[in-house]
Amino acid sequence: MLMKKLITCLATLLLIPGLYAQITINEMPDVGDDVMYKVINENTFDPLPTTTGVNVTWDYTGIYERSDTIIYSYIDPSTTPEADSFPTSMVAEATEGITGHFFFSSDAGAFYRDGFYTADLQIFYSNKLKLCQLPFEFGDDYTDTYAGNGWMTGVPNPVTIDDGSFYFEVQGVGTLRMPSGYWDSVFRVYYEEEFSVKTDLGIGSPVTVLTINEFGYEYWKPGVVKPILTYYSTNITDLGGGNTTEEAARWQKWLTPDGTNPSSIAEVSREEITVSPNPANDLVKVSISSGMINKVEMIDMLGKTMFSKDVAAHVVSINVSSYRSGIYFIRIWNDQNQLTTRKLVV
Repeated sequence: MLMKKLITCLATLLLIPGLYAQITINEMPDVGDDVMYKVINENTFDPLPTTTGVNVTWDYTGIYERSDTIIYSYIDPSTTPEADSFPTSMVAEATEGITGHFFFSSDAGAFYRDGFYTADLQIFYSNKLKLCQLPFEFGDDYTDTYAGNGWMTGVPNPVTIDDGSFYFEVQGVGTLRMPSGYWDSVFRVYYEEEFSVKTDLGIGSPVTVLTINEFGYEYWKPGVVKPILTYYSTNITDLGGGNTTEEAARWQKWLTPDGTNPSSIAEVSREEITVSPNPANDLVKVSISSGMINKVEMIDMLGKTMFSKDVAAHVVSINVSSYRSGIYFIRIWNDQNQLTTRKLVV
């Protein structure tokens, strides 16, 4: 009886934040680091925050990869053409095949972004953005604001940012499963960033020429530089009202995992599931080529369930005519309780 109580107490203690290793400055990139990511087909990646908390499992063993890779190299800022604009930066990020750099610095309590210099937009922060409050662990969150000025291609006058905002939350800690294996003690971070680029067009007050909203998820592991897995969705609105959304997912495929995945992980073959039409503005049909559909859910980008139905059918119809335009995720369970997720654009 006493041993059972001790085991119960130990299990309870394992759920308490602070007993996991923290993410520290050691996991932030430094001069000399090179980090390579494999790009994931975002249509096979479900970023929704349906699994949060302690001792949870995030299973991405069913992702499909693209052929391309992305390499980030971290160099001495003084060696870049923009060095004079970032005299206090400690490391610069160069991306293979892309013009320009992002600039960072750090202190005992945080890792900061100081600004960036790209082909289309050059911004120098007057108060830098706190990208990571350090150390961090499950349950931590914070909000930061920033401002800056610079230049934008096609805009004759200087541009400013006076409303930059950033939100950071450590939503969970647990096991991350990827095709090559699993990693334990992984922290999942959710972030949001928003800012507007403004300039003087000679009409008496600054005009917003660009608004950027981004959210994303990052999976950090103690001892690994940069997240093992990242996802982001960026929405850009320009002066003329044009609106574009870019999303991407990538992972450090060449890392050595903590262990191999159990063979019991099962997913519906993606070839068995059809979601059409896609994009859609009226009726969407979800069909399965073998077996039956047991359940269908449709979830928006904020994790809200928009549609849920238990069925026993080969085809399920969803009326999306009243839904707001955007990206949704459809989860489909078959009669073997195997799950797959498909992305739908409305």
